[in-house]
Amino acid sequence: MVNGRAVLTDFWAALFTRSFLPTLAHTLGATVVAGAFFTAGVSAYYLLRSRHVDFAKHAIRLALVLGFLFSAAMPLLGHLQALEVARDQPIKMAAMEGVYQTGSHKALSIIGYVDQNAQKPVGLKLPDGLSLILGLSPNRVITGLDSVPPSDRPPVQIVFQTWHLMIGVGIILVLIMIVGLYLWWRKILERSRWYLRVLQLAIPLPMVATTLGWMTTEIGRQPWVVEGQLRTSDAVSSTVSVGQVGTTLGVFVVLYAVLFLFWLAVVRRIVRRGPEEMPATEQAEAVDGVLIATAGHGPGERRKESS
Repeated sequence: MVNGRAVLTDFWAALFTRSFLPTLAHTLGATVVAGAFFTAGVSAYYLLRSRHVDFAKHAIRLALVLGFLFSAAMPLLGHLQALEVARDQPIKMAAMEGVYQTGSHKALSIIGYVDQNAQKPVGLKLPDGLSLILGLSPNRVITGLDSVPPSDRPPVQIVFQTWHLMIGVGIILVLIMIVGLYLWWRKILERSRWYLRVLQLAIPLPMVATTLGWMTTEIGRQPWVVEGQLRTSDAVSSTVSVGQVGTTLGVFVVLYAVLFLFWLAVVRRIVRRGPEEMPATEQAEAVDGVLIATAGHGPGERRKESS
């Protein structure tokens, strides 16, 4: 800060902060999970309709393997990011777990809600769990919401719920993949129509989990744009009117709604058309070409020999 202004002195230090790698890994992992579930759902669609069966069998198996590996890795990647949050944004972490009083031996909430009058989470909890996860010791002191005035606290209930709902959806994703691998191992995957329908319904779940995660991130940092430096209420531009902001927001909503509908139409058309399959004659020529190349003969020479 120079004379009340933020001045960039090191671009690379600003880019590669301590949270850069954990956040990037968590985001890319979530992207792979979303792609795996989309591929699995589309493959299930083909198998249920007995279309493009060979393609669907290969695609769904690849999707199950990648979906399981990355879904199972997400808790670890999320844990690394949570450690950064606990260190750099302790009030956000306190809101995520509904911790009001600073202290040790803090429980980890599995499911429940925050009783804001009693200032404590209510529901199923793991004793000492939060202290153990964040500090590998039940004696780890967790910073509570009582360390800052109420005006500096985020909306606790919504941050608590989005955080735990994201974790819950993540667990469901892992279980879906495990069931699919089990059915594959039993050699009944393609015949398990109930599971194929589940895969179709599960396509949006990774995107739901991602959205819940971003809600936790962005709502959890309130009331700050830059924690301890710039409040959200002070970041409002003095040169842009409410009407201009409302108009811009309306244009964005309409534009993205139209783009989303076009996207759905294009994806639906691509899925219904399916993968391009070579005719039998082209497949035979392709195989013949491979054999010719392996034998070291040109196509013309092979045709002469055949004739």
